[in-house]
Amino acid sequence: MRLSHTATPLARRVGAANTLLRRAEGWHADNTDVPGFLAALRHLIQPEGRVAVVIGTGGAARACVVALVDAGAHVTVLGRDASALRVLARGFPAITTCEIRSVKARG
Repeated sequence: MRLSHTATPLARRVGAANTLLRRAEGWHADNTDVPGFLAALRHLIQPEGRVAVVIGTGGAARACVVALVDAGAHVTVLGRDASALRVLARGFPAITTCEIRSVKARG
């Protein structure tokens, strides 16, 4: 999104874009992950009222959070980066977040 001059409300809400369109005034950012994820998910289940766990805090994970929240799911996000989890929780007060730490395998 840093390269774009404008962005759709959805791309701004997700905080990430995966599509750039060239327009006369410059680049226009959009995010197609949200509708794509939701369409694929709805082929399997209806997310409304369900509990969903998203692992990670990157752009694709944020797109999944937006899709799930908008669909009425109860969302918990697991991530290693406490500051990224706080940012996500500020943007989506209805979600639950949990910091996970890496564990060394025994062997």
